Amino acid sequence: MPVFDGTTLSKIAALQARRAAGYTDEVFQLVKIEWPSPDGSIYYSVIDPNQAATVAPGVSPIDVRIIAENDPEWFLPVSVDSSIGDEELNIEMWDFDEAISTLMVDHGEGVKVFLYYYFPYNSLLLPMWHGHLRFEDEATIDAIKLTASQGIRSGESVIPSRGHYEWCSAVFGGLLLTQGQIDEGDCPFNLHIAGGVGINNPGTGLPWTFCDRKDHASCTARGVDTKYHLSHNGQSLVVQNNQTSGGSLFSTSQNNQTNLTEPVTVIVGTRRKYGMKVMHFRRDENRNNPEHGWFFAQYEGCEGPIKSITQVKVTVGGETKFDPFHYAGYRLGGKAQTPYPSGNYRLTEHSYSGTSHILYNFGYVNPTKVNPEDASASALFEGLDNIRVYTNSTTYTSIFTNNRVWFLARVLCDKRWGYGYDYTDLDIDSFIAAADWVDDQVTFTDPFGTEWTHVRGSCDAELIGRKLQEQIEDICLAGRLSRPFLFNGKIHIVPLKALDSGELAACPVFTDEGDSPNIIWEDDKSTLKIKRKSSFELTNQVKINFDDILNNYQQRPLRPIEDLDAQLAAGRVLGKTTRKVNSKEYNLLGAVHEALATKVGWAILDLGPNDDGGLQNNCMPSFKAWVLDTLNLHVEKVIKIDSSRLTKYGFEYFRIKKIKHQADLTVELELVAYNETYMNAFEETAVITPPMLCSIDADCPAGYQCVNGTCVPIIDPPICEPDFGTVTYTNGVLRVPIDECII
Repeated sequence: MPVFDGTTLSKIAALQARRAAGYTDEVFQLVKIEWPSPDGSIYYSVIDPNQAATVAPGVSPIDVRIIAENDPEWFLPVSVDSSIGDEELNIEMWDFDEAISTLMVDHGEGVKVFLYYYFPYNSLLLPMWHGHLRFEDEATIDAIKLTASQGIRSGESVIPSRGHYEWCSAVFGGLLLTQGQIDEGDCPFNLHIAGGVGINNPGTGLPWTFCDRKDHASCTARGVDTKYHLSHNGQSLVVQNNQTSGGSLFSTSQNNQTNLTEPVTVIVGTRRKYGMKVMHFRRDENRNNPEHGWFFAQYEGCEGPIKSITQVKVTVGGETKFDPFHYAGYRLGGKAQTPYPSGNYRLTEHSYSGTSHILYNFGYVNPTKVNPEDASASALFEGLDNIRVYTNSTTYTSIFTNNRVWFLARVLCDKRWGYGYDYTDLDIDSFIAAADWVDDQVTFTDPFGTEWTHVRGSCDAELIGRKLQEQIEDICLAGRLSRPFLFNGKIHIVPLKALDSGELAACPVFTDEGDSPNIIWEDDKSTLKIKRKSSFELTNQVKINFDDILNNYQQRPLRPIEDLDAQLAAGRVLGKTTRKVNSKEYNLLGAVHEALATKVGWAILDLGPNDDGGLQNNCMPSFKAWVLDTLNLHVEKVIKIDSSRLTKYGFEYFRIKKIKHQADLTVELELVAYNETYMNAFEETAVITPPMLCSIDADCPAGYQCVNGTCVPIIDPPICEPDFGTVTYTNGVLRVPIDECII
């Protein structure tokens, strides 16, 4: 779980001990805005702690400009949660000298903003929130209202996002300031930073500072290989068509861009992609025998780089073929990949940089009767070769991973098709811990006694163009992962897992009883409030669709996952003696094994999607506490509530879902029950005890096979317990060091 460093934790503990002893310590709030050069970072406050605090914070400059809504309740309210959508911080500042509005005009939006609490007692400057500035909401003659937004998950962003444009959609390298930024992009121009790619603008004699990106001539004019043109620009070739007899004909290839309306998809893991559309095609007619012509086409797969394309099937005019004789090859979607070999196997000079695709010459057919909309292909893909796994720190091996956590990291960080965050924005330790957890082999036993063995977080998915919020929800839902959230200035994820006895014993405790309650009382009553969902609205049936690996990755539904007692209870709310079915449907992204889909379906029914509340944890309390008692909390952390008011509900532990910092230094926590009994029985790590030694499969009992001298269950995928090392992200490639799989 996310934690502060040891020094920070010690300071927090000291402050909490002083509060418990009856001391009241000073606390101040600072807002740091990291204005770009030449202005640099400036701290803003309501009052200057350099003058008001017993110990100065040691940061500068501090500008007293923030306008408080109330005095002394002058702290800026802000919320932190793991829900989809942006959390905002509203900052009203004095601007009588137009200093702030001038900075906004000079630097624009997107400047980083950090919110800190400062405790002079032990000089603790604690980051509580960060976001990015947007243009002012309102400006008067002497004040300006600014908004900072987290922007982790913009609800309107669609990913994958790359369309089929005539012009290049790459960011021109000459606009970027470092080689690292250029390496993450798609245009290699770096002459402006003394690199070796590019030529000067003949009009100025200096490196180019812009690119119109219209066509390949734009690349040539700037000294960039045209294969880097990131587009579906319609180039054509004329080739000689050697018909069966008679004079030679010439065929011209054509672009199918107008029929490619959806974004280029992304594939992770192994899965069959259906409905691959024509990118470029050529009709090779046979004038002597019209029915013995050929329809030659490229079919779009997905974003690259990927590992492999196999098992190709092509359908033209209702006829399907899988014929290596007609199949000319494929491209795996690397940057600036070369076109197909010269001669008649070449449709275009364009490499379609970054797009994986196949080439297939379909015949015999009358090509004059074939439209590109009448042709499609399917193939088996191993995706995302830019997640690379190493068996040691130096040697790259072709180990394949479908780990859901690393896929989520790519979604957040990829600059072309993903959300485009910097890798440094992630708390990589939390990603490593989650990636290790989801790779475990576990067994789930359903209410009917059937055992389902599977890998927790395997992901074999095709990402089609949808809102980012939906994509992240689906990735996390099927892996029993939290949504991404902010803590200590970084983006974290955590497994929604069962806690052991030691972890439960270490949970922070809050109480509204006794001599020293840390749940606030207001108006002579506890702020602890308890909410439960009515059976009338509580989901009591879950319908799951998944792309079944045993059905060639075609979608199929599971039998409904339901609770008849809950349905009868919902009916009784209406005074009926029959069932009231409250059903919701879910499509589990990347879950291709029935075992995983079944387990996640029951988790959704019993705990709610992302453990937000279901049949087995239907209790959502909230309460207020002083900020000092909540400094080391984060969303999804489990806490204990000691209150006699909760005894009748049967819960002691609760998962934090939202942390709302108020202007008066109080914090409201919104929670959902953590069902200790249910979670302890939810799943078990799959093990073989005792180990069975073998030489061949015949030495093993039924249902087992011999692997490396040990009998292991015949399950798909096999047991693999990786040990992750230091993860790096360079040149757009996520490198994951890992030990050999332990079978």
